[in-house]
Amino acid sequence: MSPTHRNLTARLWAGRGALLLPSALFLTCFELMKARRSSVWMGADLADWPGVLLGLGTYLALFGVLTQGVCWKSARLTGPRRHAVLLRQAAAVVLAWLLFALICGTVRGPTIALVAATLFGLWVGPLLLNRGGRDLTAPWSVLCTVALLAGASSLVVSDDLSILSPDRLTLVTVWPAVYALEVGLATAWVWLFCRNPSVYLKGAAIALPIAFPFLVLATHASSLPGKIGTKPNLVLITCDALRADCCSAYGGDVPTPAIEALADRGVLFERSYSLAPWTLPSMVGMFESAYPSGIAPHTPEDRWLLDLALCRIDDETPTLAELLAASGYATGGFTANALLQGRNGMLRGFGRTAVLSHRTPVRTGVLRQLPVLQSVTARLWPMSAPERPVDTTRILTRYARRFIRLHREEPFFLWLHFMDPHAAYNPPAEYRTLEGPHPVFCNSDPRWGWAGYPRDPETGDIVLPPAEERYVESLYRGEVRYVDQCIGRVVDALVRSRVEDRTFVCVTSDHGEEFWEHGRYGHGQSLFDELVRVPLVVAGPGLAARRVEHRVSGIDLMPTVSDLVGLPPEPRWTGHSLVELVTGMGTLPDTPCFAHSTNPLVTAEPLQAVISEEWKLVLGLESGQMLLFNTEQDPLEAADLSETHPEQVRLLRSRLTEWSASFPSTFEERRIEESPPADGELMEQLRHIGYL
Repeated sequence: MSPTHRNLTARLWAGRGALLLPSALFLTCFELMKARRSSVWMGADLADWPGVLLGLGTYLALFGVLTQGVCWKSARLTGPRRHAVLLRQAAAVVLAWLLFALICGTVRGPTIALVAATLFGLWVGPLLLNRGGRDLTAPWSVLCTVALLAGASSLVVSDDLSILSPDRLTLVTVWPAVYALEVGLATAWVWLFCRNPSVYLKGAAIALPIAFPFLVLATHASSLPGKIGTKPNLVLITCDALRADCCSAYGGDVPTPAIEALADRGVLFERSYSLAPWTLPSMVGMFESAYPSGIAPHTPEDRWLLDLALCRIDDETPTLAELLAASGYATGGFTANALLQGRNGMLRGFGRTAVLSHRTPVRTGVLRQLPVLQSVTARLWPMSAPERPVDTTRILTRYARRFIRLHREEPFFLWLHFMDPHAAYNPPAEYRTLEGPHPVFCNSDPRWGWAGYPRDPETGDIVLPPAEERYVESLYRGEVRYVDQCIGRVVDALVRSRVEDRTFVCVTSDHGEEFWEHGRYGHGQSLFDELVRVPLVVAGPGLAARRVEHRVSGIDLMPTVSDLVGLPPEPRWTGHSLVELVTGMGTLPDTPCFAHSTNPLVTAEPLQAVISEEWKLVLGLESGQMLLFNTEQDPLEAADLSETHPEQVRLLRSRLTEWSASFPSTFEERRIEESPPADGELMEQLRHIGYL
């Protein structure tokens, strides 16, 4: 091969290769933007960037093969033939995108056309800019590459800045306009390139538009303030289905270092009881500081579903968020349980809110930030991007960290309701300890592979071999470790924002979870301690490490945290402040704790329970059956003592009677003439969570 021919061939390869990178970068940036438009976008961290680089490399390889094919016999770059080569290359790249979009099936027609036109323009741009026969392919490629990298850096930097914005989708939609601003800087490079300045000036011109967003972020982060204001902050974290005795902070065998760290500088309540063994009545009662209504005996199933519309915070009772917002607090409420939303008053008073659906299936895998490429590879190789329930715990953690940074200069109240460790059990790989038949456990959803197992004819529960029972429990324990790690990340955000020493952090749960201790699994079906004894840890300024044996109830939480931040408890709240116990400055009388079992879909009959001193009585409201346990001598509640201790039964039964008469204890007593209808949205939420 002659030197001239070799030179022409090298120029051909260089010209063709110069446009591969901006084409691959454009599709990668488009995918990053598409991922951020998703309502279940989980944010991006360092672990995601190898997947982004893999996607970029995939597009580079694909376009390289295509352009090699169309230019196989081309040996010249100048003249009309060069124009034809570039047009054929553009057509090949556009056809590749159209094929990907067709296989993906999630990209709409106008978007497909816009992306195709942009890809075509990247390749014909040098021809349109050609002046005097001069080849501008390399300068054009550099301009596009710098502009795309600058736009991508702006998008990455804006992740945290926009994640809580109600206009996030709009912001992402106008993201390409960021390129237009950056193109001005990149164009200066082309002008400098044509004038042949020093290599240092070229490098500075390239680096400036790419690095500028990161410099802005670094400047913003370095300006974090010190202590501002005098009002303390409040962070309330509720973890759905977290039982106390599972956590290492309570002597359990699952490591929960974040909860332990809070207990080491705060107060841990050894015996905290929820108001019900399932979410809706427990959380409504907690936020209203009132015992929730239960099921009247012999209530038909369809009547109960209608009554659920009455399970809400009374309109006359202000919520803590409303009271704090009126006192100048910034408020944020983020929940991954779709039952806890505006219709039942749970989000009243919160300025920033988000309600996620924890069982929404999403594709996972290394390419999760590139949804089009991920969808294509999933069609061709399903194991590369398996479907899993969306990781709402990760999303809420991201929301919380951003909320804290955003409001670090003012007092704030942040409520997080993590859905982990509630089913579907799907902990990240690093928190799994056993291998089992299916990666996700959710008996009420056939998508995760458990529909083929036999079911108990009396309870409807699926029947599992002992080995698989252990596997299911190991998934739950993995989720406990995972949610604890996310609690630690929220606390870390307080430290990084320099507000930890003026923030009260409270961690608790709405109910526990049973794993065949009394013959069943899940929750809602009984009032044993594995379902109603929950963690309660409070840490913050002025508190010292101590463990409190005093029994406390979920109705006492709102008055307590309100008192801690200096707000007088609302008179309509029926719970009592536990500040004397929290601060160690006094004692409180030993009062009984009560609970309802309020879900006829999973329990044989309505139940009530009273816990007083070392005794616990469980009463069946239809059968009249009573179970009596000495919880100190028999913490597993294995021995019923009702026959041998009739006096204790009579005493506790009378306390249940007095308690039931003190408020509308059943929906039957609260019914209005026409109950609000159990609409399709409520029914779908119950079905989605697993109660129907």
